[in-house]
Amino acid sequence: MRSNCLFLCNNFRPLVKEDKWGYCSVGVNVDTSLAAIESAKKVIAIINPKVPRTHGNTLIHQSRIDSFVEVDREIYGNPEGMHITEEEIKIGKLIAENLVDDGATLQLGIGAIPDSTLLAMKNHKDLGIHTELLGDGVIDLIELGVINNSKKTVMPGKGAGVVTTRGHVRYVVTEYGIANLGGKNVRQRAYALIQIAHPDDRERLEKEAFQRLRCMPSP
Repeated sequence: MRSNCLFLCNNFRPLVKEDKWGYCSVGVNVDTSLAAIESAKKVIAIINPKVPRTHGNTLIHQSRIDSFVEVDREIYGNPEGMHITEEEIKIGKLIAENLVDDGATLQLGIGAIPDSTLLAMKNHKDLGIHTELLGDGVIDLIELGVINNSKKTVMPGKGAGVVTTRGHVRYVVTEYGIANLGGKNVRQRAYALIQIAHPDDRERLEKEAFQRLRCMPSP
């Protein structure tokens, strides 16, 4: 957006009404909002009193906004949470019971697999949390005392990239098992991944792997 790869003529954003200093909050929709607003030729703000004001770098001054549209709408939410399938429950249990030790520090996204993993960690002890996202499952474990950061230490040095490369992935978990890819070559990695695929797909995957690798996957 800032490099003009994406040009915005208008930018519609639901905002929280300005405070006494004239600043509006972008609410829960932070992500690229400020960058988009800064690059937009014209900014049209939708002001909704139902949008919560959030802390941090979430403010835009009203002088930057060309037009205001006031609405009063409920914010969409899903209080029941998402439905977790039996396969996702199996994957979550495999991760929690085999890959997460007591005292571990967690980084979690949002979705069925993180939720099912959190559900299976209620008997863990002294977990830490270091993540950009917090789902309801994290809050539940905090309230249970499972996540308390008592064993978490500050990691020195610069942070790592967030893009997952082949070399970064150590474990892949499906409802059929866990594939440990650490230290394996491409042929061995293919074999390990095929072993945890759906049984109906394994023969086809072996054929595809043979065509690509020019050899059969093997441990």
